[in-house]
Amino acid sequence: MKKIIPCLIVLSLVLMPGCIRKKKAPPPPPPKAVQQEAPKRVFSPTADSSLTMEQLKKWSACNPLLDSLSMMYQDSFKAADPQARINSQASFIQAQDRLCIKSGLAGYSEYAWITSVMGNARNKALLDTLGMTLR
Repeated sequence: MKKIIPCLIVLSLVLMPGCIRKKKAPPPPPPKAVQQEAPKRVFSPTADSSLTMEQLKKWSACNPLLDSLSMMYQDSFKAADPQARINSQASFIQAQDRLCIKSGLAGYSEYAWITSVMGNARNKALLDTLGMTLR
């Protein structure tokens, strides 16, 4: 018994440092992703108002984003201060343009043009192919 107690003490001293949790330095935060703005292109509409499949797909991807943006800004446009309304409008216009560019369009001007020429008879077959209907 006298030999067991000193052995247990020695054994506990040998094993104890491995059981103690050492505080490790927290891992470094992940590097921040650099978001680069998509380059803005100059939009020039076609003379015959015909659309491409690619334009309609990009328009379709951008449409719900612009709807959400309008919902986000709706209270800003009701501000009592006229300068606040002007600032909100400017911010909204910039956000519209950025969303359209991120969706692959040249900007809000291309989005608006696509919306205006969708009803053109030249685009009916393309709209039917994509299963899109005008309301």
